[in-house]
Formats: sequence, C-alpha cells, structure tokens
Amino acid sequence: MGDRSAIEWTEATWNPVTGCSKVSPGCAHCYAESISLRFGHSKKAWIPQNALENVRLHHDRLDQPLRWRRPRAVFVNSMSDLFHELVPEHFIAEVFRRMAAADRHTFQVLTKRPKRMREVVRNLYDQYGEFGGQPLANVWLGTSVENSRFTNRADALRETPAAVRFISAEPLLGPIAADLDLAGIDWVIVGGESGPHYRSMRPEWALELRDQCIEARVAFFFKQWGGRTPKAGGRELDGRLWDEQPAVASTAKIATR
Repeated sequence: MGDRSAIEWTEATWNPVTGCSKVSPGCAHCYAESISLRFGHSKKAWIPQNALENVRLHHDRLDQPLRWRRPRAVFVNSMSDLFHELVPEHFIAEVFRRMAAADRHTFQVLTKRPKRMREVVRNLYDQYGEFGGQPLANVWLGTSVENSRFTNRADALRETPAAVRFISAEPLLGPIAADLDLAGIDWVIVGGESGPHYRSMRPEWALELRDQCIEARVAFFFKQWGGRTPKAGGRELDGRLWDEQPAVASTAKIATR
C-alpha cells in the first residue's frame, strides 16, 4: 500500500480494508492472497470459511489519501474488496467521504460483488442523501469479468450511479465479447494471468474485446499477456500498446432505475 504502484492502469494503492474470500474462478490464484499469506498478514487461505479471520478494517488508514498532495489515480483496496459482505455499510460510507474530501485524486474501486456495490452506492446517494445525491466525479466504479459466466456483473455495474464505469477482464479466462454488453461502460481493462500456475489467455479473446470496444467507442487498456511473471509476455497487442483512458470530461451519470 502506498503512493506508488506497479499496476499499469493506476498510480497508487489505498487499502482501508485487507483480506477477502474467493467467489469465482478469477480468484483461484489471487495475487493479494499470496502476498498476504507470504508476509503473515493472513494466517489462513482466503476461502469463505476463513473470511471472519481474514477480512480486516483499518480505520487508521482512512485519512491516508488526504495526506497525498500530488493528484494521482488511486486503486482502492488492491488487497481486498470494498464491497465484501463483511465490510459494514457505514465503513464503506466513511471511505466514500474520504474520497469526496480528497477530490484532487481519482479513485478506482474494483469489485467482484457488483450487486452489493449497486445497493450500497444507491443508498449512499439516495437514502442517505450523501454528496447531494450525485455520483462523485472523481470515483470510478468497476467490476471483474473473467469469463462468459460472469458477464452479468456488467448489468449490476450499469445500474450503479458512477461518474465512470469500468470492467476488468483480468485474468481473462475465456471468450466474453459475444456475451458482454458495453452499454453504459466507459473503460475495459484486459489482461492475462501471471504466476507459477497461470492459465493462458488466447489472443483472439483479447482481440475480440478490443474490436468490440472500438466499435462501441469504449476506452480499451491492454495490461499484459501474463505468464510465470507479470511482464513475461509483454504488453503489445496486435503490434502496439493499448493504454486508452476513459473520457472523464463527460457528465457524471445516474443509473437508470
């Protein structure tokens, strides 16, 4: 955690929550679990039965972004999931209040639990009347989609109030372009899995998504091919780098009910 990150699509990480539990095939070789177990931050595997021991709230970290003077893109909870079932709604509200206060930064929140995100964020903006009922312009909300079984996560994301909505297809474990609706989506990140037990990504899966994004005028970011190490396969797709970013100048969008 800190004001520097090696992740290509962000600049810093902020972890007011650590620990998680696995919910889908993309979690199988979770880098965050490996790091947490290696350094003793977690004692047990990140399976649902151990979630009560592994998921931790860090109130002392809430104000960290307020101390960063230089504006930067911040990946929220690179070592957890802000919308995990064990993270109370009032704590999520505190995270959003800090993001609102630190509006010089852009916060990127990624979850594999978009249905809970949809309900909690709607409550923040509507029921609680937070932030004038409008999506925070500096908060981007995203969900992970690793294969065609989980393309419906994009539907819950689409129904979530957000200034920018993005999909992380990493690790991309199968073809998803034919089943993925990009309506209301601003950004797609694609990447292959890395690590000693990596599952290979086929070129056509990435190219199909790239072509779909071009047609839909959605920003496309190719992070890596993956392999035994994150940089093993390089970052070029079809002979070039794809580092597109979403057009944040557009008006913040309220999801249609």
